Parts: sequence; structure tokens; C-alpha cells
Amino acid sequence: VCDNENLVNGFLGAFPLTAVSNPGPAPVNFIDPTTGATYNKGFFQLLRRNVEGGPRNADFQHTQFRGVIGTKGDLGSAWSYDAFYQYGRTNYSQVYSNEFSVARLNNALDVVAGPGGTPICRSVRNGTDPNCVPYDIFGLNVTPAAINYLSAQGFQRAVISEQIANASFTGQLGEYGLKTPWADDGLAVNIGAEYRREALDLQTDNAFQTGDLTGQGAPTKPVSGSFKVTEFFGEAQFPIVDGGFIDKLSLSAGYRYSHYEISNGNKFNTDTYKFGVDFAPIKDISFRASYNRAVRAPNLQELFAPNIVALDGSTDPCAGFAITAADTGCLAQGLHVGQIVASNPAGQYNGLIGGTSTLRPERATTKTVGVILQPRFLPRFALTVDYYDIKIGSAIQGFGADAIVNTCTATADPTVCALIHRNPVNGSLWLTPDGFITDLSQNIGGVQTKGVDIAATYSHEIGNLGSLSLAFNGTYLDKFTIDNGLSTPYDCAGLYGSTCSTGQGGTPAAPNAKWRHKARASFNFNNGIGVSLQWRYFGPVHVDFSSTNPTLAGNFDAFSSRLGAQNYFDLATTFKLADHYNFRLGVNNILDRQPPLVTSGRADGTRNQCPTGPCNGNTYPAVYDALGRFIYAGITLDF
Repeated sequence: VCDNENLVNGFLGAFPLTAVSNPGPAPVNFIDPTTGATYNKGFFQLLRRNVEGGPRNADFQHTQFRGVIGTKGDLGSAWSYDAFYQYGRTNYSQVYSNEFSVARLNNALDVVAGPGGTPICRSVRNGTDPNCVPYDIFGLNVTPAAINYLSAQGFQRAVISEQIANASFTGQLGEYGLKTPWADDGLAVNIGAEYRREALDLQTDNAFQTGDLTGQGAPTKPVSGSFKVTEFFGEAQFPIVDGGFIDKLSLSAGYRYSHYEISNGNKFNTDTYKFGVDFAPIKDISFRASYNRAVRAPNLQELFAPNIVALDGSTDPCAGFAITAADTGCLAQGLHVGQIVASNPAGQYNGLIGGTSTLRPERATTKTVGVILQPRFLPRFALTVDYYDIKIGSAIQGFGADAIVNTCTATADPTVCALIHRNPVNGSLWLTPDGFITDLSQNIGGVQTKGVDIAATYSHEIGNLGSLSLAFNGTYLDKFTIDNGLSTPYDCAGLYGSTCSTGQGGTPAAPNAKWRHKARASFNFNNGIGVSLQWRYFGPVHVDFSSTNPTLAGNFDAFSSRLGAQNYFDLATTFKLADHYNFRLGVNNILDRQPPLVTSGRADGTRNQCPTGPCNGNTYPAVYDALGRFIYAGITLDF
């Protein structure tokens, strides 16, 4: 009854034990309070969609407000100032309908004989729930009354707010003679301070908080917290040469100090800085390089999200077969020889996930080297090629539920295995909430990515008709190496799957194509009409289980072991009327190309390739056009 985005998930509950196998605890004698007779209750797995009631519906609403007030001006010939205050707020609400209630589902499946032998709920007989209607899962007699009884709604609301106060001063110190003989402009600096406060308050109703909604996978608890940060910053730009024996040479540098105060009482400081150089021997070509030390402080969810048992992992290497003495990693998790642990046909396993109030900022080192080509023989053309190397340390991430269970199974490491908590009776990691893997966020391991960004632009006047513009942006991903602090580091470039598409262990929540690009051709007529055609390309990716890396390697379904390259074409038109009106009409994915479909794992032991979260509807909607052709229209009014 509890279905996820891809397949029907298993639902576990205590129901009357009839002719159904019992993978859970042994039956227990219960006393019927009405008749005084004893009866047994057992556990069975119910795999059924609510086809009679229709799909679940989530109605999201976001209302945003933003206000800015500021002032800026000159303080003489060398100095200027800029100060502002900004307040932003987002009101969020969600109504989740057409769900099933866990409590009412238990009642509707606990059916006994009523007057004249008519099936009635036991809760009707004993008076605990006189409104209960039996849910006939074995026949074709699911009545509207049963659906109405089982249907439930959930409500959420939240307020997210941000306040920013900033003041800075910019100085052209060349006015004081701080410049070289080879440049017209001198040293330019910007110094200032900033205060920010961010707050989150999420409230959920009883249905969400208690986990009574069957399709949610876990309770949704209230979240509340805030932080404030005070920063001081400075930046400098120093032209060394500007024309003359070389075309350009300039240096740049920057520094920022931040002091964070968290509403839970924690405090920490961070430092960031950067250095850069731009060098152009001639006007046609220039080179640039930079070194940047950056930080990312934990966000409000990472700090304050409640710790709950929810869907997290996608594989259990100790499930689906009889444990033997040779399976030392499975035995280290508390399983015993001869035990058979039930696999989840939906490929979903529990993890203890949530925020960690003691998190510290993660740090990144970014190195870039690039070239810019603007040949004089081809006016209005520009090409930039930049190589980047970004390395994040003390990353805010969990080990990853799959990495934990796979490492324990392979090595029997007691420290790793201690993070696995199996149901003491059936050994499951999904049938009951007491079976889970501890996977809370920590400052562990890191991520390193390397690649090349390419961008090109060109424009040309076409007589008296208008102008043609061409633009191209592409990225080649050379490496995306993940170190989750537990298992062997692995490279997710060109891969997707249960590890390389889950966001676990620092990985992005999407397939990681080696090459992707956008190319656009636009023509703007002199009468105000504009037409553009865009080509979006996302390269092929292979399932991560096909990798030879021991952290990733595993069994996989060859049917969807490779997702082919995807090409999408978008058409957009604009029409400008006078100086204040701009109309837009467009079609994305003109050819209505359908997204590539991914398997969710099979009962024969094939491991999951469509992880819960980023994979929805058997595809990756954050990357591929899951809904096919999309038509839009809009208008902009300038006052």
C-alpha cells in the first residue's frame, strides 16, 4: 500500500494471520475484548497500489516577498559608498492529499465476521473506531466507502526569512598616485562589512509528524532554527600594465572574515581569500588564473533537521539468500547462519538521517586557468576556455547508507558495522523502523572535481533586418572523485546509479555526464520581434555498478546499464511593444522527446539503479525533461 515514486514499497503492519506467510515475528495470542476469544496477529507484506483511489496529490505554494532600501554616492574624487538593507521572506505551504492512513489501514485490514456473517472491522465490533470500512485487498470489491475511510491528508507550512545589511566603500587610489607608470588607472580597493540573519520555521500536522501517511516513507517533523553572521571584507584590483609593450597585466586579491552565531549556541569563524592574475600580451588573446579558498557553512536543514528513520539506502547485500558461515560481514551485523533476510522489491532501505548541530564549515580550494580569444579579424567573436580543479575538504556529508552496509559486508570492520541496526527478529533494514543504518551528516572526507568550461559568443548584423547572435556553453567533466571517509574513493564522472546519483557521500543528486552543453541561435528583428532556437545536449552515462572500483562495483540490470545521450530543442519568441512591454512565447522540447527510463531493481537480486530522491518516476527529472513538451507564455511590464 505504501508506494514510492517508482515501485510499490513494502508495508508492514500487524494484521490477522490467515493463509499468509509470516516473515516477521512469531504470532502472538491476543484476547478479543468483545468475545474474550484468543486470536493470533502476524505480519505480512502487502504490495498493492491504491488504483481505485487514484494518484497521490501534492499541492505546493510558495509566496515570496523582497524589499530593499539603500543609498550610494561619492565621497570626493577618490571614494564612493554603497549601503543597503534587504529583507526577504518565503511563505511555503503544502497540502498532500489522497494518501492512506496507516492507523486506519490497520483497522480496515483487521476484519472479522459481523451480524449475519457480513465482514466488519474488529474496531467496529469493539467500538474503538465505528467508522471503519473493510478494505478487500484479495478481491475486486474495493468500495468507495473503503477508499474514503482510508484516505488522509497532510498539511505543512513554513516561513523562511533572510535579512542583509551591507555597507562598503570603494576607493580609486590612483587619485593619490598609487599606480604604475605603465597604467592609466591605479590601485582600486573595496572594503566593507555585512550582517546576515537567516531563519527557518517549518510546522507539520499530526499526520506528517506521526508518519501516518503511507506514501511518505517516514515522519516529517517540525524544524526551527536560525543563524546570524557578521563579516568584514576587502578586495583589491591593481593594474600593472594597460597598453604599451604588452596589452594588459593586472593583479587582484580579496579577503573575507566571517563570525557565525547559531541559535543553538554554537559559534565559529571562517576566513576566505583569493588571488588572481590577468595577462594579455596582445589584444587578441588574454590569459587568466586564480586561486581561491572558499567555505560553505552548514545550512539550516543540515543543522536543525530532526533525526528520523527514513528511506536512505538502496541496497542490502545480506538480503535474499541464506546466510552461511563464510558471510562474515553479514554475521558481524547480527545475522545468523541459515537466516534469510527479505529484500525490498522497491530497493529502499531505512537510515537514521537528519541534522547535526555541531557541524563546522566545509572548505574548498579552487584553482582555475583560462584563455580568452577575441581575434580582431573576426569582430564580435569571443571564445573562453577555462580549466578548473575544485577540492572540498571536511565536507558536510554522511558516509552514505549503501557505503556503510557494503563496507561492513566486505570487511566486517566493527566500527563500520556498529552503524547498522537490524531488526532483532527478521534482520530487516526496511520492514520496521527499528531496522536502519545510522547516516547522519558529519564533517568527513571530501570531493574533488576537475574539468573544462568552454563558452563562445558571436553576433553579426544582417543588413536592415536585424542581428544574428550565436552562443555556446559547454562543460567537460574529467573527474568527480568522492571520498566519503569510509570506503575506497570513487570517481563518478560519466556514471549514474544508487551511489553516484543519490547525493550520499558528497555526490550530486543527478547523473554525471562527461559532456553537456547548450547552444543558442537568436535573431532579433529591428521591429522588436525576436526568435531563438536552443539545443540542449546531455551526454551518455553508465550505471555505477559497472565500475571496477570496489565501492561501486556490483550486479546490475544490463537493460538500463547505459542511458544514452539526450538532445532537446527549444524555441522561444519575444515581441517588444513600445518601451515598456515585452511578450514571450516558447516551447521547450519541441520534439516531445521522452526521458530515458531506469530500472528500480528486481527480485532476482539485481541491485537498485534508480535511487529514491533524485530518481522519480523511473527517471531523473532534475536532468531530463520528464514531462516532455512544455509550452509557456509570459509578459513583462516596465514602469
